[in-house]
Amino acid sequence: MPRIVTFVVSAMLLAVFSSGLYAEPFLSEYSILHEKPKFKEVTGEQIFDSVCKGCHMSDAAGAKGAGYYPALAHDQKLYAAAYPIYIVVEGMGNMPAFKDYLSDEQIQSVVNYIRTNFGNDAKGDVGVEAVKAISKR
Repeated sequence: MPRIVTFVVSAMLLAVFSSGLYAEPFLSEYSILHEKPKFKEVTGEQIFDSVCKGCHMSDAAGAKGAGYYPALAHDQKLYAAAYPIYIVVEGMGNMPAFKDYLSDEQIQSVVNYIRTNFGNDAKGDVGVEAVKAISKR
């Protein structure tokens, strides 16, 4: 008898899940399954403080341990504007891609911020056009 009950309950659950009736509440306009959340921070400093410093540390010195998070401080690679844009957009290693979570303008802001702070003195601001060319939005 218990096998029959298990079979009937399993069949009913399969019917409900495959019909899409159960999925409806999860696809509302407020659901993370419906749309990826976006960061609300605007300035480069706000984005760094909210998103970046958890891994790269507040002084941008980086960290080693459970993962490797390179230093952004005194980083000569940041002087080539396309490099940090690409890393923020596409990710690399332990760094996730942020193209779905930050707008082109937010990426521009945080890249300009890290290129001109933490002992970095890159010349010339990164324009949003450069970010769009890499993010292809």
